[in-house]
Amino acid sequence: MAAVPQPQMPARGDRNAPQFDSAKPRELPRYFSDLEFHFTRASVVDSTEKKRHATRFLSVEDQDVRESFPEFGPASTFDQFQAAVLKLYPGTDSNRKFTLADLDTLVGEYARVGILSRGDYSEFYRQFLVITQFLFGRECLSIAEQSRSFFRAIAPAHLWARVHQRLQIKKPDVHPDDPYALEDLHEAVQFVLADTSSGRVATSPPNPTYTTPSSAPEAKQGPGITALLETMNGFLHMAWSYCSEVGHFIIKCEHVEEDILAGKCKCDAEGRVTLPSGAFVPRRVEGLNLRARIEEWYRQNPGQLAAAQLMLEVATEHLASIPSIPTTSTFVLSEEDRIRSLEPAPALAPNPTAAPEGPRTILKRPATRFAPAPAPEEPEHPFANARDAAYAPPPDRNIGARHCRQPVYFKLVYGYP
Repeated sequence: MAAVPQPQMPARGDRNAPQFDSAKPRELPRYFSDLEFHFTRASVVDSTEKKRHATRFLSVEDQDVRESFPEFGPASTFDQFQAAVLKLYPGTDSNRKFTLADLDTLVGEYARVGILSRGDYSEFYRQFLVITQFLFGRECLSIAEQSRSFFRAIAPAHLWARVHQRLQIKKPDVHPDDPYALEDLHEAVQFVLADTSSGRVATSPPNPTYTTPSSAPEAKQGPGITALLETMNGFLHMAWSYCSEVGHFIIKCEHVEEDILAGKCKCDAEGRVTLPSGAFVPRRVEGLNLRARIEEWYRQNPGQLAAAQLMLEVATEHLASIPSIPTTSTFVLSEEDRIRSLEPAPALAPNPTAAPEGPRTILKRPATRFAPAPAPEEPEHPFANARDAAYAPPPDRNIGARHCRQPVYFKLVYGYP
């Protein structure tokens, strides 16, 4: 009877050989686990031989890095070499497998890409559950923080609106400030996405730190792309439309002008529709579109619409009561008026019958103070309203003529011969 051959270590590139990709560091513990399985089958017990097998299945770059470790030498055991390699890659420590940064990265990625199908949500929920359960065990996360993180990942906004509506129906006793349980959130999202595809629709892959490896990329099907486009169009229409009517956006919406005239809203400097106070409609106020949310806000805050309309009426009356600035007629001096204004005023002759001035006396301050009498109004100058215009020379040059400037001037002004 022939002896059964002893199993040997697989060759490099064999389909049964252990594989490791340095871009996926969390797979490193599984790589060492596969090595231990083959060591047991092939009866490999020597530490030096184990180290050589641990590096020959890797790429050239990874093999050079690991063989440069001091623990790769004969003075160290295979367990010491394995511990040194695990320290080189993040996420391989069992006590630090996930951190809050991993949770923030996962939530931020899906908040940006969106959850468009049941396949997208299943991929997200599996990773979210693994990370949060680990953080619960490390006492790094609370139930309220888990609920808030889940809420931030549910995008686009209309998806969370439907999920929140479902939660209000199923859990009417939960206070708005209290978090929902993860089981209730999971059930509500599954109910809302029940009529969507079971495959992934989102195009951006999650973070490779916690991505489950796949053997081949998923093929994009026609219905998936169609569903993605329809969802994106609906989201853009909801984000930029005011009344959900097809064919126009906020900047050309007639209902915006109607509501502004009614005092329900206004447009800021950037063209965004806000409440009359300038504040945006709170996110907690639900509605099919922005106009419906504004109506809902006024329903939840009675009396605000009357105040806004009163402010609009007062502003309109104030603008209408501003008097128009009267126009002042302009005057232009003629040549004779300008010459007459240059004549000196006649000196006043002394009055012979007036009594001579006596010695000046110092008046004493009266005991009581009296209010000063108003100053008499001075007579208005006859040309006070005249416009200051440039001097226009006469048609006949006489005043400025050479050798006869002074005689002609006195003749014109004083009538001298």
